[in-house]
Amino acid sequence: MDNDDFERKSDAEIWALLPNLESRDKCSALRVLGSRAFDREEFGRAASLAGEVASIAAEMDDVRLTAWSLADQAIATCRDGDCNEAMDHFRQAVPWFERAGDDLGKARTLNSVAMCALNARRREEALEAATVSYDISAAEEDTHIAGMSAFHAGKASYLLDKEAQALQWLARSREAFRAEGDVSRVAMVDDYAATVHDYLGNYEEAASLLRSCLHVAETTS
Repeated sequence: MDNDDFERKSDAEIWALLPNLESRDKCSALRVLGSRAFDREEFGRAASLAGEVASIAAEMDDVRLTAWSLADQAIATCRDGDCNEAMDHFRQAVPWFERAGDDLGKARTLNSVAMCALNARRREEALEAATVSYDISAAEEDTHIAGMSAFHAGKASYLLDKEAQALQWLARSREAFRAEGDVSRVAMVDDYAATVHDYLGNYEEAASLLRSCLHVAETTS
C-alpha cells in the first residue's frame, strides 16, 4: 500500500491494520496518522509517530526516510514546546542527510537547529549551526536558506555581544533575501539591524532602517 491507500481510510481502520503490516507499509500508515495528528495540533502524538517511522526506516537503512522522519519528529516536538529535545532530533537527522548526499537537507536541518537553539538561549550552538548552514546553502545557491541562516547567525552574534559580527551576518541575510525578491524578510532583517544600531548609538542609521521597514509595511500585505 502507499500513502494514498491509507489516506482513504479512517484512523481506526489504519490502527486495526497496523499489526499485520510489513515495515514499509507500516511506515506509510504511521506517516498518515502522524500527519493527521499534526494537523489536529496533537504535536506530542505526531512526534511519537514520526519517531516510530524513523526507527523502522533506520532498520531498513532507508536513509532519506530516516532523515525526514527525524526532522518531522523535531518539528512536532518544537511545536509541542520543547526546543531542547527538538534540537536533539534535528541533530540526529544531520548524519542521515549526509549519508543521503542531501546537502540542502542538511543545511535546512542545521538552520532549524540554530532556530531552536536561539529559542533555548543556547547562543553559541545557534551561531555554530547557522554558520555551517549558511556555508552549505550559499555554496548551493539557495538564497532562502542562506538568508535565514545568516539572520539566525546575526541574532546569535548580537546576543553574544558581538555587535560588529552581527551586522556583517545581517548584511549577508539582507543580500540573500533581496536576491530572492522577498521584501518582507528584507524588512525583518532591517528591523533587527536597527536594534543593533540603536544599541551601538547609531541612531540615524537605526531610524533610516526603521523608516524603510515602515514603508514596506505600508506598501505590502
